[in-house]
Amino acid sequence: MRREQPRRSIKLGSYSATERLIRVHPVLDKAWVPRYFLSYVIYHEMLHHVIPASQGGGRRMLHPPVFMHRERMFRDYDRALAWEKAHIGRLLRS
Repeated sequence: MRREQPRRSIKLGSYSATERLIRVHPVLDKAWVPRYFLSYVIYHEMLHHVIPASQGGGRRMLHPPVFMHRERMFRDYDRALAWEKAHIGRLLRS
């Protein structure tokens, strides 16, 4: 009998520039996920529209320095990252 491997990563959100569409993982609909965390994920994906990927050193940079700077401007940035770190196991299991 083959045992299913536990999930090791989760894509909480994505942005399609072609469709101008943000997708959010259904786990973020759970009542135990705080609104500020969902807002952070949406903010992150909106930044991909404002600051598109760029080329640097022969590589595609999804999160160039200006992106990271703007991301840290999110009001609950530290709180959201701390929440994600504390609850990543639960997010992965859901």
